[in-house]
Amino acid sequence: MGITDYNFNRMKTYLPTDSLCELGDQWLFVQNIPHHTFARDVCKDVVVRYESVDYLDKDSVSIVLDLNKDINNQEDYDGYKYNVVTDFGTLEHVVDYYQGFKNAYNLCKVDGVLITANPKIDNWPGHGFHTFSIEFFEELAKLSEMEIIFKGEYPACGNVTDGWEVCTELRKTKEEFPTRKDFNEKLSSLYRSNFENPGGSQIDLNIEDINKILETMK
Repeated sequence: MGITDYNFNRMKTYLPTDSLCELGDQWLFVQNIPHHTFARDVCKDVVVRYESVDYLDKDSVSIVLDLNKDINNQEDYDGYKYNVVTDFGTLEHVVDYYQGFKNAYNLCKVDGVLITANPKIDNWPGHGFHTFSIEFFEELAKLSEMEIIFKGEYPACGNVTDGWEVCTELRKTKEEFPTRKDFNEKLSSLYRSNFENPGGSQIDLNIEDINKILETMK
């Protein structure tokens, strides 16, 4: 979704830093910065190792990874863990959200911070596969024993009608991530997944439906 003024200001509170991993190759939508400026080009002087992750191999991407699959089994991931990991509108586009967030968590070092901004439930119609509630991230933090540094909601680019995002900053406190079973049982009712059917309309799917889709992707 790109990085707005609001989210860029949140990210800057953790800079300078030795390392930052950005999910997606994000443009900045920030006042006084030209359009189509990549975040890394603005932050490169205050981040020693700034990496952008995407599944497409292009000049603006430094590590090509499929976040639907375990990054530890992918050739391009060298096992490095980062002080800061940002998700400014990427993981809602990953079909397997559990695996996607687990990958983000595994990219982060213990005592590092994950910064997120994703569509709120009943907002961003037709955008991505998943929408979220504040309660989802509260319970995710509790389940994974992450410390909540910040949580809130924000209307991206001032769109108070249907442009609200759920925003968090979460500090990782341990290496282990919850199992898929625990994640599904405790969190599946707190976020919503939908996919486009052949007719073009959106359909809600439960965890079992998503797992069936993932099986067809293997």
